[in-house]
Amino acid sequence: MAINEANPTPFEDILRRKKLIPVYQRDFVWEESLVENFLAALYDAFETDGRKSYFAGAMVFCKSKKPDTLFVIDGQQRITVLYTLISEILQEGKQYPEYQRFVYQAEGELIASQKGLREKEEFNWQHEKNQEVSRCLRQIGKGEDFDTVDEGNELINNLADCRRAVRDFVEDKLKYIQTKGRLDRKNAFDKLEKFYRYVREEVSVVCSVEENLEEGINVFTRLNAGGKPLGHLELIKGWLFSNTPEEKWYELDNSWSEFWDKFNRPIKNPVGRVQAKNLPYLMGEATFLTYFFFIRHGDLVSEKYGDPDGFLPANKLSPFLLDKKVHAKIFQSPDKFLDELSDFTEKIIRVREGRYDDNADHQNRLKDVVALSKNQTQPLLFLLRCYDQPKLFIAAVEIALRWIFVFTIAITGKGTTGLEWRKLSRYIVELRQKAHSEDSIIEETKEYAQRRLKIFWETAFISKYGDLDIEKDKPKVKNILLVLEAIVRKRSNEPNGQFYHQNLDQQKCHVDHLAPKKGNHGISEDIVQQIGNAALLEGSTNTALQNKSFASMEKKQALQQSYFYTTRGIVYDEANVTGPVHERAVSQFKTIEDMTADAIENRQREILAILEEDFGIRD
Repeated sequence: MAINEANPTPFEDILRRKKLIPVYQRDFVWEESLVENFLAALYDAFETDGRKSYFAGAMVFCKSKKPDTLFVIDGQQRITVLYTLISEILQEGKQYPEYQRFVYQAEGELIASQKGLREKEEFNWQHEKNQEVSRCLRQIGKGEDFDTVDEGNELINNLADCRRAVRDFVEDKLKYIQTKGRLDRKNAFDKLEKFYRYVREEVSVVCSVEENLEEGINVFTRLNAGGKPLGHLELIKGWLFSNTPEEKWYELDNSWSEFWDKFNRPIKNPVGRVQAKNLPYLMGEATFLTYFFFIRHGDLVSEKYGDPDGFLPANKLSPFLLDKKVHAKIFQSPDKFLDELSDFTEKIIRVREGRYDDNADHQNRLKDVVALSKNQTQPLLFLLRCYDQPKLFIAAVEIALRWIFVFTIAITGKGTTGLEWRKLSRYIVELRQKAHSEDSIIEETKEYAQRRLKIFWETAFISKYGDLDIEKDKPKVKNILLVLEAIVRKRSNEPNGQFYHQNLDQQKCHVDHLAPKKGNHGISEDIVQQIGNAALLEGSTNTALQNKSFASMEKKQALQQSYFYTTRGIVYDEANVTGPVHERAVSQFKTIEDMTADAIENRQREILAILEEDFGIRD
């Protein structure tokens, strides 16, 4: 019987057809609990009204080059569970000799067929290339136990879990029926047969059978617009295969696997254990693709949507990929497009792991970008645009550091910073289109970025800086002091700690209130919480001091002996200076004899002045 594309199709019609899981398809991923829930819903419908159809959703197929064989685009999970269920019911039916003829006939129709005595059995549910999966599916169909179950093979384990869940279901619901304390074979088989026929005849799906893979993927995308679709990368994978001859699918699948492994592997944290939780994986699929098309195919996005920005929002990804003109351009050379995806992924990894070239200074600057931006990915919109031009990229890292610092402290609001990064990135494109030299692009980009930085500083940073509260804004206060420390060390030619990330994990540094939060110092609470009253101290030292007053000997000694020059400068004492570097560093700050409201406000202005000088805010 043919699959009915217009009306709901009984599941037996799907079982009869030879079906292949294409090489590009994701694996069987249903956990045991999902299988159990699916079977429970099916059995509940059977028990409630066994004459009423159970609708199991939509399935999408496309024709393959093999005669009378379909590729499954959507439906693999449900087909696998129902195929396993039918197989287990038939295996149970073989326990009744009087019904074996019926059982073997059904098995030949739905599980595997054999054209002649000497012909090999052809199973109706197989994998196109993965022989291990096909073997497991054959063993499920024949009721055999798996030869081996590799604990490290998640796919085979999932299939084994599926079979176990189905066997438990048959055992619990269908196998034993007792009458007056004895096994009632007749009624047991009757129930088994009724449920078997219910699954065959009353479980139905709406099917779509397309002529080729590309049409099938397009239909699948539209069918799932309101449900839970495959990820965008999985859809792209399908389209890549649809534009590749079948004889090259195996090679393409290997290339895709290399890309997929790279995309999904954890990022190696480049800046110490403090940041270890911040960089687990590359980024989400939608974000990755919006960045990819912005950097690599921005003109195509602009052409499609008439937006000179060339940025593709996540909610427009599917319509963009389904557009015929777009489709023709980006998928006409699958190998080239996959190479682009892989290359783009590698560059993101290298940036987020703080790797670019062998220059230690460049690596440290890039690590500062990683440490300051943490989970923010928007700077990549700019950095990746510059990646292939080394001199430009190194200049871009310096620009990015300043912007990230200001954005982290002061700029908030959904899309605000992303829009600025996109503008900066597109500015590079405009300069390239005017045939500027790399040196010219660097200089003009620096000038543009500095103009924007000054605007951010005046309109957002200064006001936020003045409102910072040590207790409420501790991460921001700490960031400012750590950046200040790196600036002071660089200006003093101190070889160690010239970079933000190098000081980040220094003995678990804490932010200390110079004048304690609680004390008889006569300073109002709002002044006590200002950044001018904050200093970096080693964690153990800060804990030991508790609420010691600024004037106490213990507090003064702790500040003088700190690793942080920005802290030592507060209580500068010539007797404790260890050399010219130390002297240059601590002399950049005015010594504070008594911590008063005026002293706190003066120090606040002092910190801001050093930042503004280093960032080029004040000419």
